[in-house]
Amino acid sequence: MPSHSANSFIPMEIPLYFDETSEDLQCGGLRLIQKKQGFRYGEVAVVLAHYAHQHWCNNRRKEPFFVELGSHCGVVSILLASLCPQASGAGIELIERQVDVMSRNIALNRLQKRLVTLQGDIRQLAKPQSVLPGGLRNHSADMVVCNPPFGVPCRSLPRQVKREYEYENFVAREEIACNFGEICRLAARLLKTRGRFIFAHRPERLPELFAELARHQLMPVEMMPVLPHFGDRPSTVMVAAIRNGKPGSFDFLPPLIVRTLRGRYTKQMNAFIGQPEIYHPAPGDPVLVQRLRGQMESD
Repeated sequence: MPSHSANSFIPMEIPLYFDETSEDLQCGGLRLIQKKQGFRYGEVAVVLAHYAHQHWCNNRRKEPFFVELGSHCGVVSILLASLCPQASGAGIELIERQVDVMSRNIALNRLQKRLVTLQGDIRQLAKPQSVLPGGLRNHSADMVVCNPPFGVPCRSLPRQVKREYEYENFVAREEIACNFGEICRLAARLLKTRGRFIFAHRPERLPELFAELARHQLMPVEMMPVLPHFGDRPSTVMVAAIRNGKPGSFDFLPPLIVRTLRGRYTKQMNAFIGQPEIYHPAPGDPVLVQRLRGQMESD
């Protein structure tokens, strides 16, 4: 049953159900509906959208037509569409209820003319003779972006899945509905020559990831490690690859450090996602003391 009592920012014509929340994306007034239970987006998705935007702007001129594989509620596509005002895109998602959520998020953010969500199975669509959904054509995309499942099922503890949202979590986190090789095969099928495949993944899987990229003629050209805090090992890597690219131009970017030891975004992270720095003084902070002293003298 639709309910708007918890959030006055959602127009009445867009349903918000009792099992959903609405969050402020902190980017140009964008908002996002999510299910309370099931897979919910995290910082990796936000970093991926901004990384894809910055990589595209640094290397290409025209605004892209992009396809997001495994789009869930649509956070990456919606952020990308906001960051690239002339871009258009399509999200392909397996889970039916997430297709519905993304459709409402597109309407909520008034992006109907530039974004569409399509239900599709990546494993099936990766097969060369399968029919692509929504009028998509082979080699028509400038960019394919993906926040794939990071886990390999055989390396994980067995799980018993009893509820729909548990299955949804499982599909989003582990390679049970599709693996990275199938994602690469579909990305190569969708991309134009010299089109960009941009994705996030775990650093411990890089050897096999690069082997799959090479198998599908996707040449890695850039990688950015993401560190939770200064001094940590990378928890995630952002990678860009070019379809039919040539070797010899790989760029290893400086790491992105997300948080200070106090848990706040670093200056680097704030600059990366385009947020103004917020000063949070600690008690006895000399900067705070100096500011208070200056204010007292001016009074």
